[in-house]
Amino acid sequence: MKLLISKILQRATFIFLRDLFNIKPMHGSIDHLKNSASVSDIFLWRTDNNFKTIFRYTDILKLFYKIDESEVEFHFYDKNNNFIKKKIINNLKLSNELIIDKDLLNGIEDYGVFYAFHKPKKKIKEKIIISCREFVGFSYNDNLYSYVHGNILVKSKNFEDGKETIKTARASNFQRYRYC
Repeated sequence: MKLLISKILQRATFIFLRDLFNIKPMHGSIDHLKNSASVSDIFLWRTDNNFKTIFRYTDILKLFYKIDESEVEFHFYDKNNNFIKKKIINNLKLSNELIIDKDLLNGIEDYGVFYAFHKPKKKIKEKIIISCREFVGFSYNDNLYSYVHGNILVKSKNFEDGKETIKTARASNFQRYRYC
């Protein structure tokens, strides 16, 4: 009986009603993805006022799918959502980290957002959708890092053609969602 009720509550009509009346609203959805893709949370970076950012991430494809040859593609944007740069990391270990400082961002001392997309180097046969929900840390004057966990799926990137979509963040005509 519990399983039946759970399935009914996940149908589009009930999700619409839950969102409308703000009863445990769903803030993200990957239902629209038809092909294999990597979905990323939106992560913050900061390099101004002696801040440094660190991003700790796992080789998700190796850990869960035993795919040895994979990479992570980072997309960096400034606070006005202007694209800054793309960085691709190859030769992943199971556990990895990326230091985000002004040197990495071409001398920029400011703040903004970034996305991390995992992708296999070789074509895979099965359909998989993976999500990057990792940790980002902030250090002031090289002190200990304070960490924040990503928790809103925002952007996806298709494995096949590299097409990006931002349809994972929910939209509503009745209620405002704030993603920042």
